[in-house]
Amino acid sequence: MMTDNFKLSLAHDVARSLTGLQRLGIFACATMIAAPVLAADPTCGGVALPAFTGMANRDGADNKKLGYFSAEGTLFKDGKNTCVAANIECTRDAGTCQIITVVIDDKTGKYPHVFGIFTAGPINITLWTDNEIVAGGKSNLCRWTQLFVNYSAHTVRTITSFSGCNDKSPQQTEILDLGTDPLFLVSPDKTKTP
Repeated sequence: MMTDNFKLSLAHDVARSLTGLQRLGIFACATMIAAPVLAADPTCGGVALPAFTGMANRDGADNKKLGYFSAEGTLFKDGKNTCVAANIECTRDAGTCQIITVVIDDKTGKYPHVFGIFTAGPINITLWTDNEIVAGGKSNLCRWTQLFVNYSAHTVRTITSFSGCNDKSPQQTEILDLGTDPLFLVSPDKTKTP
């Protein structure tokens, strides 16, 4: 019989064995192969982006004990699908969180395709408790990102400010929530959800 500490250690090892970039790379390749078949559906060109994972069967105390948190899903802005898949990983030892995104372009070309895979610079963890993780910092040139993970509300949110790289660019702020693409929940016959 495995002890809880051994289970936590094993889960930690498995989670680290396949990086977020590898998981999203696999998603991106599958998207490119399936795009011609799925192009008839209007949501993100018919591509079902990832389901929200990473918090369902865990609590913050386990993640704090492991010193590792990860979540995947689809980014939503004001409840609207942005056609961006995301992987978020936080490592307590490093004191940072990393956000990796895959952008699906369904506006140009005959079929939806991967526009790009983007890795933001690591942002510093400022708070890690049993109930929440907060991180923030400069994530790219002229871009500042804050990450909020809340276990009791079961939410993961990013707030990014684009300060503009010159005096002529106005500051913009974007609030994105990690969720499940509704198309992911639709069965192949599109008449019911699993």
